[in-house]
Amino acid sequence: MKYKITLHKRKSGVDLDHVMYDWFKLRRVEGMPITGQILMRQATKFHQELNISINMTFSNGWLRYFLKRNGIRYPRVKGEKMSADVESAEEYIIEFEEYISENDLTKEKICNADETAILWRYIPRNTYATWNDEASGFKENKQRLTVLGCSNAAGTYKMKLAMIDVAKNSRFFPSNVIGITTKRHG
Repeated sequence: MKYKITLHKRKSGVDLDHVMYDWFKLRRVEGMPITGQILMRQATKFHQELNISINMTFSNGWLRYFLKRNGIRYPRVKGEKMSADVESAEEYIIEFEEYISENDLTKEKICNADETAILWRYIPRNTYATWNDEASGFKENKQRLTVLGCSNAAGTYKMKLAMIDVAKNSRFFPSNVIGITTKRHG
């Protein structure tokens, strides 16, 4: 009986999987989004550079097993974490601490505000479906409300929520709702 050759390890000890995984981790630290095509192209390049004598095809099957062997998943990219300027943030922390001490500020005098969007008519993108169901969807409804919240660092003062709506007269929150301030956007 012929044995299946594992294509990710060479007899000379060079482990293509290890080289590929190290390259993958380095690119992800840099914030580069990685697709399957990029991985297969890089594997082909490393195969040539490492002079691996076994003929290899970097197909979707190879990709699937490479991802499984290394515990790599394919989530949807979200947020802005990779675009954060960490060095500037660290410098700002030092400057802000100096400002607080110079102006004798207490936690009651320091406030923070942030806004968030509520997609109140948004339909989920994923759904369960039977095998013969096409699972067709709807056009995305991106009607949203923007809500602003603010409080002090001590937590003793919390501002009422401020809502920004694109409509002159909001249908989501009538103007007589207690605790909500509405303002027309734009």
